Amino acid sequence: MRRLAGEFGAILVPLDMVFGDLRETPRPEYWAADGVHPTLAGHGLIAQTWLQMIETSGAAGVTD
Repeated sequence: MRRLAGEFGAILVPLDMVFGDLRETPRPEYWAADGVHPTLAGHGLIAQTWLQMIETSGAAGVTD
C-alpha cells in the first residue's frame, strides 16, 4: 500500500502503525474487540487520524 500510495500520489493513513503503537493502551480489545473490527473508540481513532493526515497534506477543502 505504501508503494502504491507513493506511485499514485495518494494520501496514506498508516493505521497499522497507529494501532500498533497503541496495542497495549489501554488494551487491544478497547480498539477492536475481536482484533479486526474497530470498536466505537477504534473508529474514532481512525477518523481522527484520517483528518490529521488530510489537514497535514493540504488536501482539506479540495473538492471534485
